[in-house]
Amino acid sequence: MKKILVLLFATMLCTSMDAQRNVQPQRGGGRSAKPGLAQKKHSFYVGLKGGVDLSTMTQPDECDLYDGAGLGFSGGIVGKARFGQATPNAPAGTGLLGAGLELKYKQNKVKTIGTDESGKANADLTVGYFEVPVYVQVYPFYRSDAMNTFYIEAGPDFAGTMSRSPKSLTVDNLAGEYNSVTYNFDTGNSKLKGMDVRIMAGVGYDFAIKNEKHETTNLIGINARYYMGTSKLAGNFNSKMSTLEISLSWMFNIGKL
Repeated sequence: MKKILVLLFATMLCTSMDAQRNVQPQRGGGRSAKPGLAQKKHSFYVGLKGGVDLSTMTQPDECDLYDGAGLGFSGGIVGKARFGQATPNAPAGTGLLGAGLELKYKQNKVKTIGTDESGKANADLTVGYFEVPVYVQVYPFYRSDAMNTFYIEAGPDFAGTMSRSPKSLTVDNLAGEYNSVTYNFDTGNSKLKGMDVRIMAGVGYDFAIKNEKHETTNLIGINARYYMGTSKLAGNFNSKMSTLEISLSWMFNIGKL
């Protein structure tokens, strides 16, 4: 019991000493941190995000089905953290690194030369995904006042199939090995996979709304990303789908640490 109390006291003492060292005096007549309290360095945000995306697809093995990029949309919830300070006296959440996670719906659409189950020619292939992008952000100009919120980001994107349309696509009058090819996206070996993992990379800029203490209260963000498909869409449908996405976001500062 004595050993536990001694260890607890030593831990509290070390924590107190670290907190004292982290207190930074404010220059220019500003308020200084309260004695014994560590200055908060990290900021956390949560908000909404929405945008449009342009999807492309590689050709399947059996024929040339893909005919052009299609326009879709995305939207959901975003949360992220910004770590550290640009300088010892800068506000919290202005440092080099950040991280984020999103929960959103995305519609991926591509144009095809196929005929769907209702007889419509040149039907679009549309896949709805529930996506969870997880990423790290780097702010290369974090010491610049004007470019402090410009970032580069990258990470994996975990996607689950929620909907698919049409149910099937057929390509006729082929000159190669097959006279006709039909892909049944709801059943069989060409049924679209339930899960996919993509590689995501992008850039963005946040317009910071600040209070009288020059602390960021809200972020209005613009973001451009590329999602690269890494696996085929179905067992015998070897196409991979990739997406270019442009989005806007509104995030609120929910606290500092």
